[in-house]
This record gives sequence, C-alpha cells and structure tokens, in this order.
Amino acid sequence: MLYWCSTTTSPSERHRHDRHHATPHLDRPRGLLDEWVRRWQEEIVPPRRGFGVSPGAVWIDRERDRLVGEISYDGPEGFAERNRVYRGSPQRETMAPDLEDHLVSTEVHEVTRVHRPCPSPSACGRTEPTEGPMQEIRLLDERWNGARLQLVKDTLLASVEAESGPGLFTDDWLAVPFDLAGLRPLGPVNSFGFPVHLVGLPSLGPAPVLASITSGTLKITDVRDGAVLKIFPLPRTGTEERFHVVCDLALGHHRGRDLLFLHEESDRGPYHRWVSVVDLTVGEPIPDMAFDHYRYREISERLTLQHGYLACPTTEEVVEFQADDFSVIDKPFIHVRRADDGSWVGKVSLHTGVPEGRAAEIAHTAGHTYLAEAGDIVTLPDLEPVFTKRVPWVAVSRVTEWDGRPVAVLVQERASSEELPGRLCHLFLDTDHPKKVDLPWSVPPEAYDLLATPDGTIVVSSAEGVHVLNVDPAEASRANPR
Repeated sequence: MLYWCSTTTSPSERHRHDRHHATPHLDRPRGLLDEWVRRWQEEIVPPRRGFGVSPGAVWIDRERDRLVGEISYDGPEGFAERNRVYRGSPQRETMAPDLEDHLVSTEVHEVTRVHRPCPSPSACGRTEPTEGPMQEIRLLDERWNGARLQLVKDTLLASVEAESGPGLFTDDWLAVPFDLAGLRPLGPVNSFGFPVHLVGLPSLGPAPVLASITSGTLKITDVRDGAVLKIFPLPRTGTEERFHVVCDLALGHHRGRDLLFLHEESDRGPYHRWVSVVDLTVGEPIPDMAFDHYRYREISERLTLQHGYLACPTTEEVVEFQADDFSVIDKPFIHVRRADDGSWVGKVSLHTGVPEGRAAEIAHTAGHTYLAEAGDIVTLPDLEPVFTKRVPWVAVSRVTEWDGRPVAVLVQERASSEELPGRLCHLFLDTDHPKKVDLPWSVPPEAYDLLATPDGTIVVSSAEGVHVLNVDPAEASRANPR
C-alpha cells in the first residue's frame, strides 16, 4: 500500500527539528485483527503519547489481514533516538509480553511528510454567500465541527482535534489559517501532535506565528506552511517530570519580557493543575509567578492571555445551604491574574463551566476591558457584571467595538427542542439597560466558538462548520442610541 504522509518540511530545515514519521507501520495479525487493534489503542498508544510520540492515522486492510498506520515525533533528538528511549523505558518493559503473539511480521519505514492536502475543496475555501436577509459564507464544512477559533490581526486560525472512527485512531490536531479580510486560505491544512496556538510576539516578527509544546520544547512554526522557525528548550518548572504533560499554553510580551505560561498536569493527583511561567528571553522559570488550582469537573483547560491579564478556568468546592440541609458542589470559576507579575485580581463565578477546548475572552474596547464567557461578562479589573440581569441560554459571547462603542455579540441557544433555532444577537454595553437585538440568521446546532471584530465581521463555529457573517457597525449603533 502506498501512503503519502504529510508534514511540512524543506531542504533548509533538515538540520533542524523536523517532524519524523515511522510509517507505514505494517502488521499482519494472525486472524486477530480486531483484538490487535483494540490492544494497540489501549496498551500501546497511551505510553507512547507520554514520550511525545504521536500515533497518527491507522487503517485496516481486512482482505490481507493487515494494519497500516503512522507514528510521529516532533522533538529535537529525532524519531529514532526518541523511540530508543521509549523502548528502554519501564513503561515499555512492563507491557504485556503476549502482544507480539498477534503478529506474523512487521515492516517499518521512516519518512518525512512534505505535503498534506486539504480534506476537501469546500473545507479549505470560500463558498458562495447564502441567500437571505443576512448573507452567510461557510468558510469550513462539517468536518470542522466544533472548531476552535483564534484571531491575531487579520489572521484567523481554525483548529480541531481530528476525530477517530472505525479503523482510524489519531492524536492529531488539524489547523488551517485564513486571511479574514479576504476570506482566503493562507496555507494548507497542517497537523500537530499537540494543540496549536496563534500568537503575535514582536520578537518573532510582525506576522502571527503558531506555537505548540512538544517533548519538552516550545516550537514556533510559520502560519502559512508549518515550517519550523524557532525552538525553545523548556526548563523544569512546577512538575517533577522533564517532559511536561502540558494542558495548554499562552504567550505574551509584558514589561519587556516574552512570557510563556504553561498549564500543566501535576503529580499531586488527577485534579491538581499547575500554572508555571517561563521567561523566554533567558530561558528560565519565574517561580514567584507560578500558581496552582484544582479541576474537579470536565471544563476547559485553555488559558487566555490578553490586555495585561491571564484568565484560567477552574473549579472550587463550594458549600450550599438549604433550609434543613447543605451540599458541596464543584462550582466553576475563572481565576484572573495580572500578566506582568502574576498578582491576584480576583475570580468570576460562572453559571456553567467553560466548555472543554474553548478559551474565555478578554477584550479591550472603547476604553474598557471586559472578560466574557457565555452569559457572564464582567469588567476588569473590578470584576463588575455588565448585566444587572443575566441573559439566559447564552452558549458563547464575545466583546468588540462597533462605531466607537462597546458591544457584546452572543449566541443564544433555544431552551427546548420545541423552540425556534438558536439566535445570534448583540447588546451595546454603554447604556444603563442594554437592549438585546436579534440578527436575522438561524444559528446552526451546537454553536461552540465565536469571534467578532470592529468592522462587523462575525465568525461562528458550529456542528455544521465555520460560518462568516457581516454587520454594519454604524447602522447597528444608530439603531441603538446611548
């Protein structure tokens, strides 16, 4: 079977930290194909992930009783050396010895990916606007359902964790960049072994870049073609492990320093999390800025670093008293700290937790700074709610500036299946009693993420893909005077 494995590379990068693949990995089980696949997923994939080796796509060839797949590694020492470390590890030595009994033979070929095609033409390009009172362009199709949206300047990044299915197991995140102003792709779909972030740092150049953590290093890549631009070795931080189990990262420039915030798992139990900070200028951790917290519920582990603040979703055990009883609940919060020194600002109580994979928003607009997550929007640093009465059934919210005025853009879900589809709406925040205005667009099911810009562009991520709409900010402001 011929398989083209896709990772961006160029001749000038051969001496740098390219992504290496061992693929195709060809196994011929003795009539035990399904059992081998199950054990491969349960017993081989988890320890390999712990060493930064990412199992990619896997295919079943039932006619020939074969399993064909790929594994890859992004680290500095190369795949062969990392594989040697893995095979000599206690995790590998304690693996069940009968696994090899499933195999007749194994062939391994090391290759370097040079291209990844788009999943489909409609998944990577602009479609024609829909007819109706509000024109919609579907930028990405349903294969990108639940995509996370990130925006730096005019660059939009849509990223999603690749799904698994029958005969397909993957640990990849897919990401594709767009020029939001022109709604055109800036490059092909690229895959990453870890979640990828769109960041803008002056020291890395004027254009946004991609950042991801892999095997104890911070990797910076070109947003257009995935070429490796720079690699930062990571020092030991809050955990005892040299190779971090990183849940998320955030990068920003504060007080003349390029700061990397790492949200890490801890060795103090499954609920404990540790946020450490590294000064990339000198490559050393900043212990005084580190902090820990607990995550008792399945909520997002994404950090938000914007406009001088760091927001971290978390949970706390809270005692609620009733007339003749009490209960302890795991209540969701967002902890807020100052980005330059890590000092405590306060916490925001949430009606529901931040959904997994999504980040809350911190926006500075019309002279004010806001933190927004679903129906909870507060000002910073005083943490005052902007609504005297909470807007119900809000799935996701963002704050921007239209015509010089602060405005919240919301996706409001239907309360039950009998109601009309979800609604896209906005509220200007510079009035004593913000008025909700519904926009003439039926929101697709399962709205997940949202972006709103000062020029009136609105981007919605849903179960049906990524949608782009436009509002006239001046007209919206005239229709809603102060």
